[in-house]
Amino acid sequence: MSPDHGVLRALLDSRVLLLGVANIFVIGGNYAFGLSAPTVLIDATHLDVTYVGLLMAAVAVLGAVAMIAAGWYSDRRRERHLHLTVYMSLVGGAYGAMWLSPPPWLFGLAYAVSVASFMATQAVYFSIPSDVLRGRTAAAGIAAIGSIGMVGSFIGPYAWGLAKDFTGTYRAGLLALAAAYFCAATIIVVLRRNGRIGQSARLVATRVVS
Repeated sequence: MSPDHGVLRALLDSRVLLLGVANIFVIGGNYAFGLSAPTVLIDATHLDVTYVGLLMAAVAVLGAVAMIAAGWYSDRRRERHLHLTVYMSLVGGAYGAMWLSPPPWLFGLAYAVSVASFMATQAVYFSIPSDVLRGRTAAAGIAAIGSIGMVGSFIGPYAWGLAKDFTGTYRAGLLALAAAYFCAATIIVVLRRNGRIGQSARLVATRVVS
């Protein structure tokens, strides 16, 4: 197969397209909340700017640890989809908890969970195309998933701003972010199911031939 055919195959692969759509939700949600995180945390926790900065720095360190741990554990188990589904669901659940306007300490905890879980998704996400595609096709697939996902970097903050303008609070945006991450998790579940069905079909075909 020529390199061009490999690239074309990646761009037309339904798995790549679905991962790209899921990435729109993931990247869009991260950009939307991340750009307003200091303001949201100040409003919700009533901490001053200095303490919010320290909180965000500590959570960033936690996120780095979560990324390393998630990547290591996923490699050890050789399972990507299930891990990714759990991490995305945790992010969605954390945003849902923040939407409920909990006490300040619980809001801060939910924020920490959202950041750590998001960083964990980043450690696993782009391992999936490398596992199911090969060579130039895998490289093109990863590039396509990343490019499609960057659409979310515009849509997410724009929709977040509109929700804030119309409602006067960040609560509607937080609920939308929870829904977005649960949608992404659902896509990963579908991909895992389709992959298992495909593996079963190939196994049956191999047995019939042999």
